Formats: sequence, C-alpha cells, structure tokens
Amino acid sequence: MDSEIKTLGESCTTYSYEERHSFLQLVGQLMAAGVERDHADSFRLEKI
Repeated sequence: MDSEIKTLGESCTTYSYEERHSFLQLVGQLMAAGVERDHADSFRLEKI
C-alpha cells in the first residue's frame, strides 16, 4: 500500500472518530486520492 494513501486513511479514521469531518467529506478525500474501497465498521469503530 502506498504510504501516502495509508497516512490519509489513518487521518480519515481519526477525523471520523473525533467527528471533525462529515462522512461525505472523508469519502470525498479518499476518492480524490484514488481509493476505491474501504472496509470499516463505523458503528463498532473497528477496521475490518
């Protein structure tokens, strides 16, 4: 995995948990970086 994509994913996870960005903002950031899939259980706050 590209280190920049991994860093972005970790940042998005942090922002999500801290409610600093909306879900749509996070998805937009990931899509702009070329991420096609992400597996996480947002209800249980777990990465799958």
